[in-house]
Amino acid sequence: MANGTHILLLLSLCALPLQAARHTLRVAVSNPSSQPRTDAPVVFSLEPYRGTRAATVERNGSPLPCQLDDMDGDWRPDELVFLTDIGAHEKQTFTVSLLDHAAPADSTAKTPQRVFAHLSITSKPGTDISAFEVPGTSNVFNSLYHHGACFESELVGFRLYSDSRQNVDIYGKRRHQLELATTMFNSTARHLSQGYGHDVLWNGQSIACGTLRDWHDGQVQLVNDVIRRGQRILSYGPLRTVVELTDFGWHGTLCCRTRYTLYAGHRDVQVEAIFDEPLPSGQFFCTGVQKVGSTPQGQLRPDGIAASWGTDWPDYGKKDLYPQQAVGLAVFVPTEYVLRQVEDSLNYLVVLHAPGQTHFRYWLACCADMEEEGGCHSAQAWFDSLDRWRETLLSPLEINIQNQ
Repeated sequence: MANGTHILLLLSLCALPLQAARHTLRVAVSNPSSQPRTDAPVVFSLEPYRGTRAATVERNGSPLPCQLDDMDGDWRPDELVFLTDIGAHEKQTFTVSLLDHAAPADSTAKTPQRVFAHLSITSKPGTDISAFEVPGTSNVFNSLYHHGACFESELVGFRLYSDSRQNVDIYGKRRHQLELATTMFNSTARHLSQGYGHDVLWNGQSIACGTLRDWHDGQVQLVNDVIRRGQRILSYGPLRTVVELTDFGWHGTLCCRTRYTLYAGHRDVQVEAIFDEPLPSGQFFCTGVQKVGSTPQGQLRPDGIAASWGTDWPDYGKKDLYPQQAVGLAVFVPTEYVLRQVEDSLNYLVVLHAPGQTHFRYWLACCADMEEEGGCHSAQAWFDSLDRWRETLLSPLEINIQNQ
């Protein structure tokens, strides 16, 4: 990693205390859902606790891994994150200590790294970057290694195309492990023989898996009309990674930051579109999932889900290396943002409309049939799993914070 990456990584890790805590919080967490949760994220703002530089989290006297994330680039932590396994309708209590001095690097060395993010100019060591920004007329797609930022959990990987498609491409895995530091999305025959996964989606001009695009004149539009575009990695982990895609001067005036947040143990990604001013009533967006292969199966559901299942060659130029793969793709858009659902020759689409809003969010998810541990291995199994997924998203953990 580049030096800047090391600084961000150390900032993101929760540290062991060097002195008495500035604030000690009692954090009560409840699961309102009828579904048990694994690696459920607990996230809260540090705005009331400015000056926090490190933290610890305990439950019943046992420490839990956590991280602090700087979300706006001012080198001050803005959010605290930790994960918990919690049963249906269960309540849990945690003690969080917030500190104003970070611990030495060796105190965080044992924190398990469960996510990974990477952005690089070339495959050579020492060419990593944490961000880039270019004029909208520039074409850096082939100038960036793996064509843009990549990120992963143990279950699945993603990359964000740096061209006007801005597609979310997916990487399937056989085993639950981090792989992209080794394969960099470009698995070789040697990697495959060692049990690694690989790119599993040929997306061409489609919307891929949950890409945010413009919707105009009844059609999906490429993101061409921008003054500047860029990408940056806001968080490298160890429990979540956050990658931001920026489009400034979209249609001359619109400025959008699209954040992709992936938690450890998850195959779904939260997508947040953040604007610098309220959206006009005439602005429409779309997202969705592509039709995979020559005989795709898909759903457009009134509850805000668009999903597909199909089999195709991941790379038509490397059929000898990558066999045909079956994959499941899905997006869930809260119904208050759904204007209509549309099927075209390439995609199952959801048209979004949020007039007067400066922010909206939705989620994407995927699975690969190659998975040897769990996952879904048929269209029916994939479609059936989406009801549970939607219920979980609509029933986030309830968090109550009290000073002790």
